Amino acid sequence: MAKPEPRAVYGLSKALADDPPQLHGRDRLPFQIDGVTYQLPIDWWVFPETSGNPGGRDSRVAIGHVVSFTSSGQVHHHWDKTRLKGSTGLNKVDDRVYVVVETDELPIKTRTRLFTPDRAALLPNEAAIRLEDSVAAFLRDHDELREINGQLQGEAIEGHIGSRKTRAVAQRISQAFHAKGFSTGGGGVGGGRASTPRPGRPKKLKLLAEPTELSGPKSVTVRPEDIRSITFWLDAKDSFMAKGIGRFEIDCDHPDLDSTQLLSSDLLNGRIRVNALIPEDAKLGSYTLTVRVPEWTSRAGGLAGPLAHETILVVTNEPPAPPRAPSQSGGASGAGAEVALQWRKEIAANNAGFVEDVEAQNLAAGDPEYADLAKLGDQKIPTIVLNENYSELRKYINSMRTRKGDQAVEDARGRYAAGVGVGLLVMHAEETLKGLADEQRAAISRAQPRTTLSLLPDFDKLMAELDAD
Repeated sequence: MAKPEPRAVYGLSKALADDPPQLHGRDRLPFQIDGVTYQLPIDWWVFPETSGNPGGRDSRVAIGHVVSFTSSGQVHHHWDKTRLKGSTGLNKVDDRVYVVVETDELPIKTRTRLFTPDRAALLPNEAAIRLEDSVAAFLRDHDELREINGQLQGEAIEGHIGSRKTRAVAQRISQAFHAKGFSTGGGGVGGGRASTPRPGRPKKLKLLAEPTELSGPKSVTVRPEDIRSITFWLDAKDSFMAKGIGRFEIDCDHPDLDSTQLLSSDLLNGRIRVNALIPEDAKLGSYTLTVRVPEWTSRAGGLAGPLAHETILVVTNEPPAPPRAPSQSGGASGAGAEVALQWRKEIAANNAGFVEDVEAQNLAAGDPEYADLAKLGDQKIPTIVLNENYSELRKYINSMRTRKGDQAVEDARGRYAAGVGVGLLVMHAEETLKGLADEQRAAISRAQPRTTLSLLPDFDKLMAELDAD
């Protein structure tokens, strides 16, 4: 029997390097343990299609692996899409992104404290919890992933706009929800961290072989123990840094911040992020964060540059002020007064719907009925997504259509949306504040819409009797 020809078997890392997906970036996460700050490399890829489709993440990566924590090139722990979505709020790109967190920078003794002996999970200790919290904070604050997530949200909303108006019903849901004593807050249902206004991509940014401008925020407010990603813009092609032509330097006059706690990402499409780890005992006050591109040898001969930008870094213990939502008259009302509603058809027939937090600017861009919310920027708006093809609802609507006109059917659909919408918001708030087990969530999701539908016939009968009188 002839011996088989020898062949090389390569791992996922080489496969992704040789044929990268749609978008790839590399960052360094500052992580402190035992009083020492380490730099953990983080790679992320965004696939052109959703999982389960050709070109999607599952075609390359093990099913269920969305964030992988590696040691010595092997996966020791991973998150699935549910964990990513719950920890970061990335509720659309979760089906396309793949993230690798390399822990090799940590001493081997430290890594043995993080991972189980069978290399299958993280141990339930403070260091492991802080590692996951640090990764979650980093991804939650990641501008590129937030932008892609927002674009996908807008596309989903725009693709499902129909002739049915939803704003009036959404306002009724919001009123009922707040009457129950809940709040949607500035960061989605249940409150949470208020969103931070972020300057977007400069409108006239044109990427050149050699840069002419370095820009960024005028000021950034941070708090002790924050892991904050601060975005700067350089009008240069990626190759300017990748080929070593230019360098990116960071300096800060804060006495408790050094180079190990201020790490930069690669230059990608004109964007460079500074990932800052604010120490627990950081001195409060205003300081100057300076980023610069030192002089470089120009293609035209001689030296070019330098370029620099200064950002005021405000370190405070004060909690962020909640944003204020616009009222119907165009002024400001209490934060969290806005709720959105959308009907979709592609949801499984046994799923009545769900709630997802959508940035106001993306909601406004996708649905003209909510265009006035654009002024709220990246404030999270709880958006109730109801299933038009929910089996129990279709039975009820079909029975009504044989006896009533189209307007009566739409009125009944609005009452159903109000009842189920409030229930889904309450469940979402409970999950946000306390957490719900999968069994609890499934039971509530099944029972609540059925309860609403069971009450509608009695309401219809009452309305018919009132009309008769």
